[in-house]
Amino acid sequence: MSKNSSMPVSDVVAFLNNLTRRNKVFRAMPIQLLRILNADSRRVLEQREDEEMALEAEQRARQKMIDEHLSLLKKDGIEPDELLNNGRPLKRPSIGRVRHYRIKGELISYKGVGKYPRKLKDIVEKEGEEGLKNYEISND
Repeated sequence: MSKNSSMPVSDVVAFLNNLTRRNKVFRAMPIQLLRILNADSRRVLEQREDEEMALEAEQRARQKMIDEHLSLLKKDGIEPDELLNNGRPLKRPSIGRVRHYRIKGELISYKGVGKYPRKLKDIVEKEGEEGLKNYEISND
């Protein structure tokens, strides 16, 4: 490895994960450098432990609040599942207005999506899209 290139942290960790290698590396280091590494590792360890403790405390507080709200809901006779869907199935949004056509006395409805019904398709092929307007029934 050249002087300018460096190993990724994951490679260093993988290398030092082996006890024999780790001992060999540490024994080759001067004692002053070992003391510096020891102090740095203790400081980082304390910081990480503090972060984890803070995260756990935050999670405990959140869970406590959830439990309090849950008990209030149960006290009022409301089950948590009732809040999710409000008892109604979700309705699919409307695509658009339905158009009605009268062709040779027959009423044909079309939403404007998908394939045309056969009779409407025949009219579109003969007269074009504008031809459908002649057969459309207005809902006014």
